[in-house]
Amino acid sequence: MGFVATGAALSENVTDVSRYFYNGDGRLKLVSSKNGITFNGQYRKSKGIYDEKALKTIHRLFDGQSDKPLSTISLRLIEFLDYLEDNLHPGAQITIVSGWRSPQYNTDLRNKGRLAAKASLHQYGMAADIKIQETSSKRVWNTVKKLGFGGTGYYKGELVHIDVGPARSWDD
Repeated sequence: MGFVATGAALSENVTDVSRYFYNGDGRLKLVSSKNGITFNGQYRKSKGIYDEKALKTIHRLFDGQSDKPLSTISLRLIEFLDYLEDNLHPGAQITIVSGWRSPQYNTDLRNKGRLAAKASLHQYGMAADIKIQETSSKRVWNTVKKLGFGGTGYYKGELVHIDVGPARSWDD
């Protein structure tokens, strides 16, 4: 299974994680509300060296499919979530409510009247709808807006959408 990080495979060593603009300490505590998979540990061993086993677990946690290359979770997204956790509530658990979505699942959501953009970055492993333990979603949303990095949506006060696409924001 290959992991994509804006053009670089995760199995390759990235010599400078600052290329991701926002990165954390290499440790995360994640749980999926969809599939129950958890990850609590180190995903980056040192500057630019990633733990392949940890990344595979994170990939599954986000609902990535091993036979679908576009479902690969972006390293930029993982690093950005780590940055947010480190700066908003160090050590907090991040709940992934919606990670990777197949194009068909995304279309089905739209057909049911749910929020799902046609070109949703969820379909490319570049977005997640999250909750950060003991941190208001509004605070997360406002932090991302102030950074001017990636997209962020605020959903009914419960969830916040985070992506590593163009800077933009919205609320429901």
